[in-house]
Amino acid sequence: MSRLTFEHNYQVICEVDINQFHSTIERRRESQKSYAEGLAADIRRHCEGFTDIRIEAELCEVCQYCDATWTELDRGYNGGCCDEDQKSAPVCQERERE
Repeated sequence: MSRLTFEHNYQVICEVDINQFHSTIERRRESQKSYAEGLAADIRRHCEGFTDIRIEAELCEVCQYCDATWTELDRGYNGGCCDEDQKSAPVCQERERE
């Protein structure tokens, strides 16, 4: 018997561009989720044959002040990505800079 390989479980994935929304970080995230929910509702209303329509999101870690990607192992300091983050610098690093 020979092995047969075939495609199955087709999925349509729509990625929503967060940058097209509001200027503040928090408002962009809220708008992106709302837009995705509206898109899912439109698909349910206008298209047949879907067994499941769900919204999934990926988690990412960013600085709460400037939205820079989190790059450090430290949970409270992101290497000084902005002035507010720099205020959270561990004391030992502050001494090294002096």
